[in-house]
Amino acid sequence: MKRLGLGLILSLFSYTASGKVLFEGWFDVYLGAKKVGYSVQRYEFGDGKFKAVTYLKTNAEGGNITESLKAFSAPDLKPISYSYTSKAGDAVKLVDATFKGESMTLKINDGKAEKKEAKKIKKGTFLSTFLLYLMMSQENGLSVGKNYAYYAIAEEDGTTQNGKALVSGKEKVKGKEALKVLNEFKGDRFFSFVTPTGEFLLTRNPTNNIEMRRADSQEAATKDFTVDKSSLKLLFGTLPGDQATAPEPKPAPTEEKK
Repeated sequence: MKRLGLGLILSLFSYTASGKVLFEGWFDVYLGAKKVGYSVQRYEFGDGKFKAVTYLKTNAEGGNITESLKAFSAPDLKPISYSYTSKAGDAVKLVDATFKGESMTLKINDGKAEKKEAKKIKKGTFLSTFLLYLMMSQENGLSVGKNYAYYAIAEEDGTTQNGKALVSGKEKVKGKEALKVLNEFKGDRFFSFVTPTGEFLLTRNPTNNIEMRRADSQEAATKDFTVDKSSLKLLFGTLPGDQATAPEPKPAPTEEKK
């Protein structure tokens, strides 16, 4: 299996200062056959960096979880910073991380106390939320049979983990041609269906029996659930809509090292 190239080179983007949305979509969250929540994701590029914002909300059957992530990476996908928050019942967790070179500074707060940590990370390590975009940056990136081995940061706890991914085949999902990506990360095995331009359609974790399915609209995803629009606007900057993946930009191919 080939190791991902350490010097990832992406083409330069000439976007407006407000950013270009690469993907934005709402999802239904299922536990088995039961819908237990919703999620929304937005990926964009602007001001010389990638930005990912995600939000998840579940009901009591799904653990009463509220989770959000705001992450930033450089054009070559080197991590810049991220903020992760979660609330599951009465348990609260906040993780803030900043990066300089191959150093990561963490602040982790459990709602009672805060601890700070400084860690060294391997060259080529990236934030796990950007895995799909890193895969797309490789030569023949999202092509069937393509293997990837990588090091990524698990944003929920600030640890660096080994991972591997495989584009195993093609299928139709929600009427669209999709690539099936098998992924192993942090001891979990799961798979996703994505379009060649990076549109997420479905993600499933068979071990936990959890599935996220692309919803037809915001209204469909949030039906029968409370939506805190003010918090979403604060997190995303604007209330997320339903935008398809932008066909461009496309990362330039990069060399891989064995």
